[in-house]
Amino acid sequence: MLLSLIDSYFEDWSTQTKVPSDQLRLVFALLINFPLAYVFLYIRSIQFRYIISLALGIIMQYFVYREEIVHPLALTTITYFMTKYYKGEAATPVFIVSFIYLSGYHFHRMYVDYGGWTVDASFVLMIFLTKYTSFACCVDDGTKRVEDLSADQNARKIVEFPTVDQYFSYIFFFPTSICGPTYDYMEFYHFITRTGQHRLKYNPLFEAVTTLLFGILMFGAVAFIAPLYPFSFCITEEYANYGILRQILGFNLAGYCSRMKYYAGFYLAQASVDASGLSFNGYDAEGHAKYDKIVGVDIKLELADNPKFVLDNWNKQVQLWLKRYVYFRYVSEKDIKSNPRMAEQATLITFIASAFWHGFYPVYYIGFFNLFLLLQTSRYIYKASWKFRNIPEPLAYVIRFVLTFTMFNFFGAGFQLLEIGKALTFFKITWYIPTILVATYLFFIVTRWGQKKPAHVKRDDVIIKDETEEYHEEKLREKLAKLQQYYNQMDKKT
Repeated sequence: MLLSLIDSYFEDWSTQTKVPSDQLRLVFALLINFPLAYVFLYIRSIQFRYIISLALGIIMQYFVYREEIVHPLALTTITYFMTKYYKGEAATPVFIVSFIYLSGYHFHRMYVDYGGWTVDASFVLMIFLTKYTSFACCVDDGTKRVEDLSADQNARKIVEFPTVDQYFSYIFFFPTSICGPTYDYMEFYHFITRTGQHRLKYNPLFEAVTTLLFGILMFGAVAFIAPLYPFSFCITEEYANYGILRQILGFNLAGYCSRMKYYAGFYLAQASVDASGLSFNGYDAEGHAKYDKIVGVDIKLELADNPKFVLDNWNKQVQLWLKRYVYFRYVSEKDIKSNPRMAEQATLITFIASAFWHGFYPVYYIGFFNLFLLLQTSRYIYKASWKFRNIPEPLAYVIRFVLTFTMFNFFGAGFQLLEIGKALTFFKITWYIPTILVATYLFFIVTRWGQKKPAHVKRDDVIIKDETEEYHEEKLREKLAKLQQYYNQMDKKT
């Protein structure tokens, strides 16, 4: 009865604001989380913190997702006992079961609401999958020797297996139970038990309020600015009659407008994470508290001039999950430079995993394949950047910026249009820009143009500084290898 009354209010607000009622309900829950999270900061009892974290998380999830909460509850139970039973070898089965369950839900969503943007449990299942799998990997790492793990893996490994209530509290922590962000178990453990950096005193109110206000500003933009230029306009006859330059400007505007709703969600959720103290990351050299341990997105990406920075700072916690538990589980950090082919394969596998994680609309796979090509092409262009060293930096930055976001906003169209027919119409109208990307990638692979720096290029050139350092590191490794070979031969003689 009470929920029906509340829903009626949201329907009225939806009529007035033109924002779907389910999205309004989600935003309302994120706003309610904020004061609750700040109060949670001052709860001292560890056991009570576990209980409140779990109870409020389930309540908030039920408020937003209703009966669909059964899905995260069921999968959380399954993955807990799987990880406990397969301790030491749990990562692979947990990855498989979690992705199968999420995939089933994605197919269900496509069947009942193809091309729709209804708020449903897929939102939370996607975030929870990253927690299930990272937890399983860290439990497995807890059974390995210190020397077999990287420094990061040693810091995140789980040695003492948590109880059921501790695990559920980690998964359902209420500031993140609606739409993330994700994080690792040990980060949550230190936060709840006030160990590690959380032994220090801090007050995140100013940071949290600032983040909240920006999230509210973005939500206002979603209601009043984003509808002015949707991607749906980019498949109309009016748009098709524009000149190519006006079309490029048009889909770039649509791309920026489409990201506003994501920024609203990211920052409203981030505000509660900051208010709770979970994102606290110690103090800088000047004594200022940092709240950047758990960050959903960095708005600075909108000024980026290279694809990698954009990818690393969009949905940052998921990007870290892909890096730690997909990419570096395929290729180790020490093997990246020595085996570039394997590193390239790891990049492709990471993009495939990300595509599966997002769902099964064909446009996702077109988009992620093109993003893979974009990332690889940008690496080739970076290595050939010495060819363009005479271009003044302000102009070079503008060129890189325009190219980066033109490609990203172009690929983003498919993620917004969803239907393959609409996406292909858009690609056709805009002259299939990805073909240029593929051609560029093939050009570098075949010709290796600019990939080898000539000796006459200045060593202190800013554009190629990193490449020069890599070159000397490689030469040093070669000398060390020859020296080791010499010592081995001397040992045999003696």
